[in-house]
Amino acid sequence: MLLAKFRRMSGDLLFSITLLGGVAFSSLPLATATEQAAAVRLESFAFPGYFFRHENFQLKMDAFSALLEDTLFKPVPGLADPESVSFESVNYPGYYLRHLNFEIVLGPFDESDGFRADASFVIVPGLKDSSWVSFRSYNYPDYYIRNSNFTLRLGMIHDDLARQDATFRERRVGPRFSEIRVDASQRGIAMSPLLYGIFFEDISQAADGGLYAELISNRSFEDKPSHAEHWNLITDGQARGSIQINSDASMRLTPEQKNSLELAIDQVPPGGRVGIANEGFWGISVVSGTAYKLSFFARASADFTGPLRVSLESQDGSKTYAMTEFKAWGEGWRKFEGVLEAQGTDAHARLVLSSASRGKVWFDLVSLFPPTFKDRPNGLRKDLAQMIAALKPRFNRFPGGCFIEGDLMAHAYRWKDTIGPIEKRKPSWNLWGYTTSNGLGYHEFLQMSEDLGAEPLYVANVGLSHSEAVPLDELQVWIADALDAIE
Repeated sequence: MLLAKFRRMSGDLLFSITLLGGVAFSSLPLATATEQAAAVRLESFAFPGYFFRHENFQLKMDAFSALLEDTLFKPVPGLADPESVSFESVNYPGYYLRHLNFEIVLGPFDESDGFRADASFVIVPGLKDSSWVSFRSYNYPDYYIRNSNFTLRLGMIHDDLARQDATFRERRVGPRFSEIRVDASQRGIAMSPLLYGIFFEDISQAADGGLYAELISNRSFEDKPSHAEHWNLITDGQARGSIQINSDASMRLTPEQKNSLELAIDQVPPGGRVGIANEGFWGISVVSGTAYKLSFFARASADFTGPLRVSLESQDGSKTYAMTEFKAWGEGWRKFEGVLEAQGTDAHARLVLSSASRGKVWFDLVSLFPPTFKDRPNGLRKDLAQMIAALKPRFNRFPGGCFIEGDLMAHAYRWKDTIGPIEKRKPSWNLWGYTTSNGLGYHEFLQMSEDLGAEPLYVANVGLSHSEAVPLDELQVWIADALDAIE
């Protein structure tokens, strides 16, 4: 009987390392006999290599991974009848496989007869192959555990496909002993010193909002053409105003920057203000005594007289940590720069640009930088870069894998769009689901490599995206682009 086989397993799972040349032997128990002796993984007959796995307490069939404790179960005497079997989760002790509305789930033990019956199964010879097993419901004897689109359910058996889906086998995790022998007196083969390095990919905001030190999210208003994502209108008291994205080609800062943000200040009573606020990437971290470099481009209507106030504030505006004003306004776009030195600490501050003067102001490339790694302009976050430097990588692979391909060739990485003044850099759509500013560009990656003492390893696009391929007779432009990057 299958259950009897499970019960016979015993002993600790051990791992040992023996160092020759006078170093002592050590042996470490990794788990107790009770935890490991009866642990099994239940494999699908129809999909070899796929095992029972609980995910958010739902039971699924999933490809095997040795690291997934979610695939380990302990067979125990059936909770409703010791002649049946129940399966307890290894990493959630006290939770058992059970059927609930005909779905197989992982549920906490309770004393009710209903739970005991729902968590008990009868092991029978495999419906498709008798050397395997099938699991019949204890309280619904015509129903078996079945794989249905990689989800486990109770189902009746009507055809050969159903028999396959209801056939499984156990892979026992029994007692075993592994040993690695290391001869420390003998030197190994010569290894290249360049084999240890790092790989950067702009995924999950790894550049903007991550390693790149820029604190303003959607600084050039290119994230969404429909609205100013991550920006909010600020009005104090009875002040009135509005904001909108302006995509008028005649109003562009540069051909590369398609959008600007238009702030209309309609009414401001004494003591009031109208402005825009940016909360950065999950809040702007402000540290007392730190100087932050501010820059932005702006232009104003003729009736706007200023001044424009720029401040670092708490989320509710009740505290101001730093403030500066800009009074000189002229025609056309102009770059404004300043320093904001924080007089308080707040992990979730915001940047506010506001005024009490009526009129319109257009903004683009609003930027705020803390001190950077190696004091590089447009550089990297100090804390993250220092941790990377501590790894002592010998190469720096950049700017990514899937990132350089894009979902379409139109979104493929073009390094020439990522160099020069930031207002001349073309933001691009990242296939991981957001717009990348390309502030962390080809030049910054080369500087990063130099500052880390690592060899730069540029990943070039070879004419492939996730859904398209460039015809062979059109590849020359991509070859030339790669050669240009090297030169």
